[in-house]
Amino acid sequence: MLAKLFPVKKGEGRTVFFLMLYLLVVCIGTSLGIAVSTSILLETFGAAKLPYIFVGISFCSLLTSSFYTFAIKKVNSSAIYRIFLPIAAVSILICNFLIRNDYRFLDISVGIVIQYVAFFVFLGIEIINFNNYSSSYLNPIQKKRLYSFILSATKMGGIVGGLSLSYLLKFYDQNNVLLLWPIAYILSLLVLIVFEKKAQTSLNTNKKKINRVRKSNFFRDLVFGVKQVKSNHFYMLFASLIALDICCGSLIIYQFNEGLSQVFAGKSQALSAFLGKFCAIANIVALSLQMFVAPRLSQSFGVTKINFLFPSLSLLILIISLFSWELGVIALLMFHKDYIMSVFHFPNRAQFYNGVDSQKRGFFLGFFEGIWTHSVNMCFGILLILVVQFAPVIFPSLKSGFAYSFSLVGILLFSIYIVIAYKLVSAYKEQLVLLMSVDDVQTKVKSCKLNYEDLKLLFPNELDEYEIYDFMNSCEDIHLENIIVCGEATAIWKVMDLYPQSFKSIVDNLSHEQKLKIVLKSNDKALAYGFEIGLSDQKIKSKIEELNIRRSMKYFDALFVYIALFDQKSIMTYLESIFFSLKSTQQLKFLKLINYFEQNLSKDFVDKLIAQLYKQSMTNQQAIFQSLLYQNEVSNLSTIFLYFDSNSVAIRNSALKLVSHLTKQLKDSSQILEFYFEKKWSSHARTCWFELFSSLEAEIQSLAKKELFKAEKLSLMKLLESYVVLQDKLTKGSTLLELIEQDIFEQLRFFLLFFDEEFDKDCLRIIDKSLLDLNSKTKYEAIELLSSADNKDICALLMPFLESSSLLEVYEVFHQDLPSNKSIEIILGDILDGDCAWMRALAIYEITNLKLTALRDKILTYKNCTEDLYSGEMVEYCINEWSLQNEME
Repeated sequence: MLAKLFPVKKGEGRTVFFLMLYLLVVCIGTSLGIAVSTSILLETFGAAKLPYIFVGISFCSLLTSSFYTFAIKKVNSSAIYRIFLPIAAVSILICNFLIRNDYRFLDISVGIVIQYVAFFVFLGIEIINFNNYSSSYLNPIQKKRLYSFILSATKMGGIVGGLSLSYLLKFYDQNNVLLLWPIAYILSLLVLIVFEKKAQTSLNTNKKKINRVRKSNFFRDLVFGVKQVKSNHFYMLFASLIALDICCGSLIIYQFNEGLSQVFAGKSQALSAFLGKFCAIANIVALSLQMFVAPRLSQSFGVTKINFLFPSLSLLILIISLFSWELGVIALLMFHKDYIMSVFHFPNRAQFYNGVDSQKRGFFLGFFEGIWTHSVNMCFGILLILVVQFAPVIFPSLKSGFAYSFSLVGILLFSIYIVIAYKLVSAYKEQLVLLMSVDDVQTKVKSCKLNYEDLKLLFPNELDEYEIYDFMNSCEDIHLENIIVCGEATAIWKVMDLYPQSFKSIVDNLSHEQKLKIVLKSNDKALAYGFEIGLSDQKIKSKIEELNIRRSMKYFDALFVYIALFDQKSIMTYLESIFFSLKSTQQLKFLKLINYFEQNLSKDFVDKLIAQLYKQSMTNQQAIFQSLLYQNEVSNLSTIFLYFDSNSVAIRNSALKLVSHLTKQLKDSSQILEFYFEKKWSSHARTCWFELFSSLEAEIQSLAKKELFKAEKLSLMKLLESYVVLQDKLTKGSTLLELIEQDIFEQLRFFLLFFDEEFDKDCLRIIDKSLLDLNSKTKYEAIELLSSADNKDICALLMPFLESSSLLEVYEVFHQDLPSNKSIEIILGDILDGDCAWMRALAIYEITNLKLTALRDKILTYKNCTEDLYSGEMVEYCINEWSLQNEME
């Protein structure tokens, strides 16, 4: 039951517990601190002075974040915690001392200001460093699944702090309550020390390789960071969203503080009590959302889509605030800014750093969350000061407050936010693909533009020059006319096959004498056989009748060149009658002539070609499929479909091309589904079927793909169940298990075809690589790519394979932890009844080893099987083994 509610998997419990315990302790102290600090600040200064404090917070944060960017290059995040937490505790104690003694500078209570500023400065460091620290123990997939859940501890801390605040204030002064804040920092440090000892992991081993030569300071890091951002579209959009977060957040903070100062004017103790109760209630709601809603939303929709949640809710609340500005709206704004944002937005934003090169991730995390954030905050704070001070002079109506006006500005900013977030969707996907493709050799080869001379260097010297033509996309640099005129037979056929239009254009411009010379050059027997200018069809027929066809192949070699050069296609119909008497090489040339002339064939000849197709070589089969493209005969479709199962990619592609052409002649395309369900197809064949379905009209295509998905999903589930049941019974390294596992991954690869229109080849290659390796380092990127896809049925099917580390975990996801109700006898019996002979033979072998005599009768049916030699031989082995066992007993 707990496993269904909580996203924690086996082996993750200790890490999650200590990280949550750390956050719980820290947040109990900080929730007490911020509630009391805010109350004292508003009571002392009012909301009008907040912009000045924002600027002060930004300036101090800039200094500390610049120091953090420098420090993280020198030491790891664990060491920073050991320095930061004691400093934070001592700082709060000093502030408490200053407040108690009412120390003032220029009549300003320094302790109150510093204490309030310290909260946000320490919070900024905490956000950055906890992100770094948790990344040392959680990989990106774990972080996506667990980060929101772990951060729920902040809400637990807020609940405890909020509920206890009202009680504590009844017995203790506010200044005494504030002493719990520094104590929390010290206790949280102890939690981390114990955790690291328990984990037996030294974070020093996780140090990044860094360049220690480069000196760091605020201005240099700012300039360098801005240059990096400007150089990358994704960084620019991400930086823009962070800036909008800061500006919109500052407006909302000003709004609800202005509202609180009006409602609780002169009631500091009441304001503290309200903030404590509100903190407790808000944290209870936020805790439920963070534990049970946020992780599932993140996994279901991915980083980019969840990014729309914050601005959309913000727009809705700000629109409501235009019509009402009561305490309820103020509380809603507070909850949205401080809780909804921390539940959904900040954990989600942390995932965008996976789009940064791992070598730069530390710098960018420090730059964006530190230097960039606080620079924007300071600039916007100065702007707020100018607005608050001078706007009422120009617009007297603003003297009563800025809440309504800031709502209008917020609506504008959040509208811009949504536009940028929409652009970030494609930019993030492209960035992930770019990072995964940097070291991909195939991508580098694709990016090379080779000319003909460069291409020749890639092939061994003994390779026939004309074979290189297969790899050329154009023939601009190839002197085709010289190749034809030289009369080399192989070259002539190659040029005619690859560049038929150019061949025809060149031949049409040649004189009859030139053509005859080419014929004579191409074959040393051409002159002896009487080839001359102007041979009639009748003369050719008479000559063929005189010859022994099987012994006169030289004649036909010359004849076919003659027909091509002199455009004598009228004789081709007669040559159909002697086609099956020719040798394979001459049949191929005849077929190439059919393709060159795009000539129609008689139905009887087509039927004979299809009937004897299996006897032909693969090269001839390809040529036959090509020649049938110029016919419209659909009666042989069922035979051609069988070649979808061919082991040759070229044959499958040729068959698919032909079938796609012929199905256009069908009156009812839905009958293609009947062919599909006639037999169980191989993974190669299913790929061809999918591509065929993609070429049909929209209505039939949708129906066909739906049926295809349903059938393939059922097949995948059966394979998965077979694997899980057999895994416990068969020995490790079982060939049968390996074969089933291989079939499972082949099935997964097939489902990627459904994304052909959504993803380019680079994206599909990343997903494919991650699916085939359950421990792949690119699984997070694959998950994010899938999350952005529209085909939710396929995403739901593939996602568990990316989020799990074993097929057993995947099976449990689909079957809700229910064990299979099938016994090993049923599973192996189903394999015996299957279509795969090799898998059947392996099943018989395993049945023999396991002594499953209940399957004896079924096995014996394959004893004298002549079509399935694998099973026949394995049955003999099985009988011998059982006989020996009976004798021993």
